[in-house]
Parts: sequence; C-alpha cells; structure tokens
Amino acid sequence: SYDWVKARSLLGDHLGRTTQNLEKARLLLEEALLVRPSYAEARLYLGFYHQNIGDHARAELEYRRVFETARNVRNRAHAAVQLGVLQHERGELSSAVRCFRWV
Repeated sequence: SYDWVKARSLLGDHLGRTTQNLEKARLLLEEALLVRPSYAEARLYLGFYHQNIGDHARAELEYRRVFETARNVRNRAHAAVQLGVLQHERGELSSAVRCFRWV
C-alpha cells in the first residue's frame, strides 16, 4: 500500500532549506526502515534526526533499539555512546557512565 513513486521525487529535487533537507532525510530513512527494519545505520541516523529536532525520547528509543538488536559491535557502540550523551544531558550520570564503560 506504500507509494514508492512518491519517494522518488525526494532524490531529484535540489537542496532546499535546512528544515526541508532534514524532512527529506527523515522520509528516506523511514523508507529504508520499511524495506529493512533491522538496518542499524538508518536507525542510528533516524536517532540523530530526532535528537537534532529535540525529540530526545524518540532518539533514545532508536538508539536503544540499535544497541539491543544490532549484530555489528560498532553500531552497538555508536548507539551506546549516543545513549550515554542523552543520559548525561538529563543528569543521569550513573546511567551515562554505564553506557560509556560498555564501549
């Protein structure tokens, strides 16, 4: 039921304002995850997107999912660092330290 042709225009357009580019990136990442839900790199970048717009709860959800499910240890480590950063920003220092120590 997904219209794949609709997403094609995302690649042909020129670069616009930052907010437009971020929205394009989000749509492409979500499309990649529709095709391959376990695509850790796309999920990490989606976490960065949410962190950038200030939705830290959603960012943490994406990072945690990568940390718990990724097979590649580098992806898991990247997710752990980002989780630690978010926890540190909230003042949850012991949780942040656990993430950083895991790395």
